[in-house]
Amino acid sequence: IGARYGSLGRAEGSFIEAVCFLEEPLANLVGALEGLYFFGVIVAVVALAKLTLDDLEDCTGKTYPAIHVIGGGTKDTLLCQMTASSCNRQVVAGPIEATVLGNIAVQLMASGAVKSVAEARKIVKASEKTVEYSPVDADKWAEAYERFKAVTAN
Repeated sequence: IGARYGSLGRAEGSFIEAVCFLEEPLANLVGALEGLYFFGVIVAVVALAKLTLDDLEDCTGKTYPAIHVIGGGTKDTLLCQMTASSCNRQVVAGPIEATVLGNIAVQLMASGAVKSVAEARKIVKASEKTVEYSPVDADKWAEAYERFKAVTAN
């Protein structure tokens, strides 16, 4: 995660303690509710996705209307839905095998069978399904994100 996020990526102790340092009640429940621990990990991931999106938009001066999730993370519907809600953006999930498809596309372009990146993208899009997620309860996620930023401020 790097120095930008302070102790978030380098908390001492067990991994459960590292995830649960944000809220003491959460730490108390982890032993009884193991699923809550994994939920906490997903919440932290989507909070960092929002932080990264904000940084990217600040740096570029652009607003990005959608987030494209590729690879194995596309199979996690909770992660994709929470990313859409946290970032208040449409999430397009897929393809799952993006690396393989990208390699095939580059090889087809090198052989001349595909003439451009745009053509390769059209082929991939036509051959693989994607799933779209829309934000839900964006105002509640915005409040939670402000708490996350306050807790993780350097």
